[in-house]
Amino acid sequence: MNMKLSRLGLMMGLVLGVGVAAPGIAIAQQSTGAAEQEKAEPTTKEEGPKDLLSNLELGEKLRTARSFEASRNAWLVADEYVRAWEDEAKNSPEKLLQSLGEGLGSLLINDTVRRYDGADYERVALATKLALAHLSLGDWGKARTEIRKMHEREAIIAEFRSKEVAELKSEREEKKVEEKAAKDLQGYPVEIFDIPEVVDLRNSYQSAFGHYLAGYVYEQAGESSLAAAGYRQAIELRPDVKSLQDALSGLDARARKRTPKSTDVLLVIEAGKIPQKTSTTIPLPVPTHNGLVIVPTSFPSLTPPVPNPLPTSITVNGKAVDVSVITSYDSMARRELKDSMPGVITRGTIRAIAKGVINSEMQSRAGIFGSILSTILTTVTEKADTRTWSSLPSHVAVARLDLAPGKYTIDVGGLASEIEVTGAHSLVAMRHEPGRMLVSVATTPKVEETVALAEQRSEPAASPQKASAKKAPAKKLASKENAK
Repeated sequence: MNMKLSRLGLMMGLVLGVGVAAPGIAIAQQSTGAAEQEKAEPTTKEEGPKDLLSNLELGEKLRTARSFEASRNAWLVADEYVRAWEDEAKNSPEKLLQSLGEGLGSLLINDTVRRYDGADYERVALATKLALAHLSLGDWGKARTEIRKMHEREAIIAEFRSKEVAELKSEREEKKVEEKAAKDLQGYPVEIFDIPEVVDLRNSYQSAFGHYLAGYVYEQAGESSLAAAGYRQAIELRPDVKSLQDALSGLDARARKRTPKSTDVLLVIEAGKIPQKTSTTIPLPVPTHNGLVIVPTSFPSLTPPVPNPLPTSITVNGKAVDVSVITSYDSMARRELKDSMPGVITRGTIRAIAKGVINSEMQSRAGIFGSILSTILTTVTEKADTRTWSSLPSHVAVARLDLAPGKYTIDVGGLASEIEVTGAHSLVAMRHEPGRMLVSVATTPKVEETVALAEQRSEPAASPQKASAKKAPAKKLASKENAK
């Protein structure tokens, strides 16, 4: 134990020593590390941000500016980074789990030096966002692909998290670090996630909206069994929402009812913004051969919950529409932080021990001046990782309407927009902000066109001889009609 701490202390001292004696060198080393990371990460032909988080934010910024294709492209770049993480999680999870081991920057400086791979809910939300992005461009087929990817991504995350729990346990046992939760940190604001809406979530990454959207896309494609599975999963995640149960119970009836005079319209309303991460510093006592040393250690927290930001008044052509909030990314972000805190605390504790060893050594070798200098250096480098996809909405609501094809005026909280719904299915996606509302409409071909295309696909190709034989009776019939 002492030998491991000494090694950690030596490495920490070297890192801090470089930061003081030669800040230029420290910056150069960080730049070199970023360059090496860049080589290992996906690249694109077009110039743009070279990291996951920047592309996530850029995609939402472009979407709100109605640059739908550019928005989708930014999210596709972000998706490459997530898929690279998935490949590691599936094929070499030990590489990702090494972030819990000793000797890495997160254990010597802070968690911000770690590569940002996104939170679990962000990875899954990206698949949902890409599905909506494809729909805004009229590509239902690619939206279906993203839905399938969402299911696969959830399975990968679930398997990796189980391995991470085992690795954390092993790490604590090896370093003799006590397992702690956020409630064990004196002064940490546990009220930010100890609320029913957060505790009752199954996990931090599965959303009822994602699976409801899956059901709708599969239903549009005529895949009733897959649609039913999507609706069932949404119900399991939010059994208290009646509209989800109605979507499943009415599935067969909607398929039978499909006519050119009816459009199955799904309204998707996003509102609010996800809570921002902040840094909370907690003093941790660390035992050394010089006695207890207090080491300030920073942990991520979140801003307090906000009221539901969705407008209470939503109408279509002046008629009130009932909407149901089915997903809260606000709650999912809180659950993600709650679930990740054991790992964050473990890394923070080991880091505090390493810094405590350095402070003690500096005091022994350089007296009070050395102790003060070491304390300043360890405090300056201590910072919680507050990175997050800040432009995600805090809440997502849906409404399902049966409308005749045509133009309608939809009013959300006093902001009105004209939309046109056509075909068998139309998805109307809205992002509501104070004084502003973004609207995009995804429609399918008219029912007559859909039926004609289906018949054309199902009809076997005829040989030239058979084709001419079929045409002959038509000519005879025409001649009879002329004779009359």
